[in-house]
Amino acid sequence: MNTQILTTKLHIPSARTELVQRTELIQKLNAGLHKKLTLVSAPAGFGKSTLISVWLSQNKRSTAWLSLDEEDLDLARFIRYLVAGIQSIDSKIGEAVLKALSSPQPPSTESILTSLINEIAQVMEDFIFVLDDYHLINGSPINEVLSFLIEHLPSQMHLVIITREDPGLPLARLRVKNQLSELRISELRFSSDEVKTFLNLTTNQQFSNEDIQAIEARTEGWIASLQLAALSMRQSEDVSQFIKEFTGTHRFVLDYLLEEILYRQAENIQNFLVKTSILERICGSLCDALLDDVSNSSQQILEQLEYANLLLVPLDEHRQWYRYHHLFSEALQARLMKNDRNHFLSLHSKACEWYEQYGLRSDAIKHAFLAEDFQRAADLIELTWSRTLEEFDFDIFIDRVKQLPAELIHQRPIINAGYAWSLIIQGNLDAGEKELQFAERGLSAFKDIHNSEHSIKKGMIIVDQMELPKIAATIATARAFYSQMIKDLSNSVKFAKQALRYIPENDEFRRAIPTGILGFSYWELGDLKKAEEYLWDSRVTMQRVDQLAAALSGTSFLALIKFNLGKLQEAIRLFEDSIKLAEKHDRTIFLGRADLYFGLAELELECGTLDLAKQSLSKGEDLLDQSSPSVSEYRRLLAISKIEELQGNLDEALNLIIRAEQFTMSDLVPNPRPIPALKARIWIKQNNVDAARIWIKEQALTPDDPLNYIVEFEHITLARLLITEYQQIRDDKTFQIAHNFLLRLSKEAQTTGRIGSLIEILVLQAILYFLQEKLESAVSLLVQALNYAEAEGFVRMFINEGQIMAELFNAALKSNAISMKQDPVYQFIHQLETNLGQNDDEESVISQPLPDALSERELDVLRLLYTDMSGPEIANKLNVSLNTMRTHTKSIYTKLDVNGRRAAVSRSQELNLL
Repeated sequence: MNTQILTTKLHIPSARTELVQRTELIQKLNAGLHKKLTLVSAPAGFGKSTLISVWLSQNKRSTAWLSLDEEDLDLARFIRYLVAGIQSIDSKIGEAVLKALSSPQPPSTESILTSLINEIAQVMEDFIFVLDDYHLINGSPINEVLSFLIEHLPSQMHLVIITREDPGLPLARLRVKNQLSELRISELRFSSDEVKTFLNLTTNQQFSNEDIQAIEARTEGWIASLQLAALSMRQSEDVSQFIKEFTGTHRFVLDYLLEEILYRQAENIQNFLVKTSILERICGSLCDALLDDVSNSSQQILEQLEYANLLLVPLDEHRQWYRYHHLFSEALQARLMKNDRNHFLSLHSKACEWYEQYGLRSDAIKHAFLAEDFQRAADLIELTWSRTLEEFDFDIFIDRVKQLPAELIHQRPIINAGYAWSLIIQGNLDAGEKELQFAERGLSAFKDIHNSEHSIKKGMIIVDQMELPKIAATIATARAFYSQMIKDLSNSVKFAKQALRYIPENDEFRRAIPTGILGFSYWELGDLKKAEEYLWDSRVTMQRVDQLAAALSGTSFLALIKFNLGKLQEAIRLFEDSIKLAEKHDRTIFLGRADLYFGLAELELECGTLDLAKQSLSKGEDLLDQSSPSVSEYRRLLAISKIEELQGNLDEALNLIIRAEQFTMSDLVPNPRPIPALKARIWIKQNNVDAARIWIKEQALTPDDPLNYIVEFEHITLARLLITEYQQIRDDKTFQIAHNFLLRLSKEAQTTGRIGSLIEILVLQAILYFLQEKLESAVSLLVQALNYAEAEGFVRMFINEGQIMAELFNAALKSNAISMKQDPVYQFIHQLETNLGQNDDEESVISQPLPDALSERELDVLRLLYTDMSGPEIANKLNVSLNTMRTHTKSIYTKLDVNGRRAAVSRSQELNLL
């Protein structure tokens, strides 16, 4: 879901025809278009926005405009409005970014900006993007965003920043690189000729040269002062005398002119100006709500003020929304505060009521705070929690709650629980845990709730009655997530299950969250079967409630679990289905589409289908402009490294792994295949035992460690090192250590059902026995591994071992362990031997000529393998038993010399069988 965009912020201010023509400045602005940035920096009232709007009206380039306010300090909000502005140029740009901002685990800001920049680079036409009032958000996070954007700005885009103060951007570097065009006070102030032209146009009076020189000296070409002076001159009978008395600094001049303007208006206009000055944006209905006397239509007054050029700026083409000149508004508010502060607060309270009535809750909250009505602000904030959770928009919720007094937060269990959850989600664990304690105490104190609008018991307050039954579930879910973050996994499971007991079956979205937490907790605990069950349940539910980004975000973890459980083909189908799902619903809804292809490529390598892996890798690379660059690049490099390793290019494989190390992965869950272990595996294959030993020492790994899933990959890597050391020194002690360690690993993997890990462990056990020339034991273990592997098509685990595996295969075929050529394992070994003998990088790992033709029935089965039909569905279609269908399928695999459905389809396409 997207946060609502206020379109008036994207409105380009109208350029009046009677304004002074500033030809030299327009020429300078045009001359700077070949640079990246135009900076217009000067104090208020120097005509910055007006100049730019006039320039844009004369420029042929397309233009986007964004008027900033304090709320745009929120990084996600700023990026949303940035995208909205660009979409006024090209509506297709930025949809991926908006989807990412609404995801439960958004990519990094740099990732999102990279995606946006890549999309902008595809725009055919040159355009200008203006950021007005940048001083209102001149903060570190926004400056970092703008710095990154400017550094990588596509040539089609020219950025203009209008500000009262210099932004915290690398201006010096831009100047050195000749990428910055600047307009400052010295250029913006009116010259004598411009002052004369301006006054003649705005007052319809003639001035002497002495008058012009005097007012220029007193105003220093400050346009706001001149405008205010011109308004006052309309009422002055002696213009020369007025100019002589027009003295003082800017502040005093402004105060004097505001007094002159305000008190020269009719009483009803004065009253209107003062009371409505508290509003950032003004419309007739809103002004009516603030005024005691509505005998005069506020809309008519606004039109009258605009016609009189009384510092009123239209915000849309329909003249419905306006704003006052900032200086004028600030001066009027200061007058109001000085005369009657209580009235000032009361006006904000009325504005709050109006915004609340029209469902504009964000503006209502802002005015509630300005009215210092914290109870009302809390009421409104509480009503936003449900939507905050649905949109995963926790930053704004946190910022609002922080403005409330602490005691008020702790009186409201819904706000307190939501605040705790939000803090924990954002990684502020200590603060989140403290708030959780308050929420738990508040919930305990809150009993016997009545069905009133505000239910109060023991000092506790509930406004959102619909949310009342869900407080306990919110707290339990937050506790579960907190426990997972601090690796208290038993409590994470406990609280997640508790949350599920609290949440009704029909509240599917909320149930999906603790269900997902359970999945990840069981994953870290090593119970992959339960992890698979809960993560799948969460995924399906998120998809059903139209939270597609959340549904797809866990695909890689779920696929890894299936792989470790030995369900290689299911893992592949999971990636394929996820890709189809993302494309079917919306190609930009999930920024991790490239990651899906890279994950698929790795599994295709496990099947030995190098050609398919390269195709998937290429498709993922084509989507990198719509993906998180850090995570996607990490996975891309690792996929390529596996290809290089498979082809024997170990140095290049190691370099790719080292390059991947600079890209960060999510720290919400541990990485079971860490980069240091991947590097160690390459060192071991290179016989660089010393480097591998250093890694072992750094990780403090020993064969006597307690075994668990999270370090299983590292332990298997340690076992590989022990085998290599035994191969070099052939001593019984090293053999026994490696043998006992592998036995422990094998038992652990078999007990927990981690068949994917068990296959690799059995292969290593077989190699260890083979090195000791215990052929019978080696072959027996190899056949066990092959039986597990053949069913799912695990290939890479065997062929990656190189020459020693070829020798093992020969030993197995000569033994009595495999007696018939029809044995699937025999066929599988034959296929693997073929792979071990292939060195042509441009060919698929499995792509040999067919010795036998397919029967008609087998061709019928093959045609249906092209479809999405399952095995039972194919059997039903052909009116045969499932066992008969499987027999045909195995025969097809044998004749095509492949090991799985996808490979069979690919091979048959190569041979044009259908």
